[in-house]
Amino acid sequence: VDIPSAPTNQPVIGSPSGNCNYITIENGATLTIGSNRQLNVNGNWINNGTLIANIDSYVTFGGTTTISGSSTNSFGNVIINSSSALTGPSSANMNVSAMWTNNGTFTHNSGTVTLNGTLSQIIQGDNATTFYNLTIANTGSSGSNLIILIGGQTILNNLAVNNGVFDADSYQITGNGTGTFMIASGATFRMAGSYPTSFTTAHTTFSSGSTFEYYGATQTVSSVPSQYGNLTITTSGIKTAPSSSLVIINNLLINSLATFAASGSNAISVGGNWTNNGTYTKSSETVTFNGSSTQTEDPTTFYNQSL
Repeated sequence: VDIPSAPTNQPVIGSPSGNCNYITIENGATLTIGSNRQLNVNGNWINNGTLIANIDSYVTFGGTTTISGSSTNSFGNVIINSSSALTGPSSANMNVSAMWTNNGTFTHNSGTVTLNGTLSQIIQGDNATTFYNLTIANTGSSGSNLIILIGGQTILNNLAVNNGVFDADSYQITGNGTGTFMIASGATFRMAGSYPTSFTTAHTTFSSGSTFEYYGATQTVSSVPSQYGNLTITTSGIKTAPSSSLVIINNLLINSLATFAASGSNAISVGGNWTNNGTYTKSSETVTFNGSSTQTEDPTTFYNQSL
């Protein structure tokens, strides 16, 4: 299907579904995919114009497809069918405002996949996805801004959590030694399993206003980040401080039922508030409160405390 520049009637996928081999949106042309409508594509996707895809629309790739063109594609739901292959735009971005489902093969082409919905989203599929850059940019309201991982995924370059709550659950994210793991102010990364592998301290940047939450049954707080913005310990089970110093720029929150245990004599410093609604288990550590403004501390028994 070739959509020419400035046609008299811009095409709209308004029936339950549409099917095509390849699709070309020329400069000046617009393709609209309506609410709860699906477009099935079996060949290449070239977009030099405008794609308007409702958040609950679907584009299903069912053959061998390469995305190209001068325009950024902003999809609703993306589905890669079994035995199908999708190659992303070369060194460019593609937006997904709903679910990413990979049941086939995705080739990143050194590009970026950005999840930028306003409702909760899922990364899922029968096959793990190898992303080059993955950006989390969900701007939904609190409670509707979750991005949930179902299945382990690989990041070959940068993982950026710009907005929303990225929940890895117990699935493993495999990172790399040269890309950056970044959490911006106001954004949250939470996990019930192991810390993303291979990212280095030098390439890890957590804003002072970011939040990292450990909510697994038994976890060790990672020593890879040189500092956490806000650290939250949630749900039953023991979360143990790292076997090195732990720096928290702002607040520590130990939620009800959760246990946070010190690790030997390794120091803990907190620049904000210490909220203990659960259990803190001391060892031979020193806890230092080093904020530049007034700090609050819930009743807690420390081995050493420094103010």
